[in-house]
Amino acid sequence: MEWQKANLGIFNETDIKTFQSSHVLVVGGGGLGAHFLNGMVRSAIGKVTIVDDDVYEESNLNRQLFSTPETLGQHKADVVADALKAINPSLDVSVVKTRIQSVGRERFDDVDLIVDAVDNIVSKLHIEGLANDLDLPLLHGAIGGWFAQIGLVMPGSFLLTEFYGEALHGLEKSLRCPTFTLGLTGNLMVAEALKFFTGKPTLENRILFVDALNYEMRILYEKDDSYGSR
Repeated sequence: MEWQKANLGIFNETDIKTFQSSHVLVVGGGGLGAHFLNGMVRSAIGKVTIVDDDVYEESNLNRQLFSTPETLGQHKADVVADALKAINPSLDVSVVKTRIQSVGRERFDDVDLIVDAVDNIVSKLHIEGLANDLDLPLLHGAIGGWFAQIGLVMPGSFLLTEFYGEALHGLEKSLRCPTFTLGLTGNLMVAEALKFFTGKPTLENRILFVDALNYEMRILYEKDDSYGSR
């Protein structure tokens, strides 16, 4: 489509065609997932699947991109899917209104990248295990207050399992989720996904820490490549 040519500059026409033919499955369509999906669709991604069983509540209005008073009580996945189709009517978008633990393996048949946009560690580790079993890369994102982290987890690394250890809760539980950190993190995840699809340097098996209060970015954790990362 003509408007997608506006992405030419750091990307070329081959890159745009790659985006158009790629499929991302996003687990979590709320705050982080919606920001990520918005950026990916505007970057010409051709197919998305949204996995989320939740509905909008009033407490979501401070941060979740497509939540409005009119959408309260509606399924997040449905609302986000409609908003994405409004951006690109040609988008191939599927909605799965269930927990990731109940999603059938057939949903992953042509997926190129799984995206972790959930807000609890137990689910994140389940998604990592699923991605590993399916031999698919996993784009990880998490936030809490001023702080964010993203990483690209390759099959066989179990980066998140090592990083989180025995932890049950992240910073989000105590510091909550301001809208600007979600937007920042979601768009950094978009950049990471687009770099992955075009073969540019990525955060493979590393976790990047972002401090929006002090404007600091650093590698927080890195997997020893002795496990045999491809």
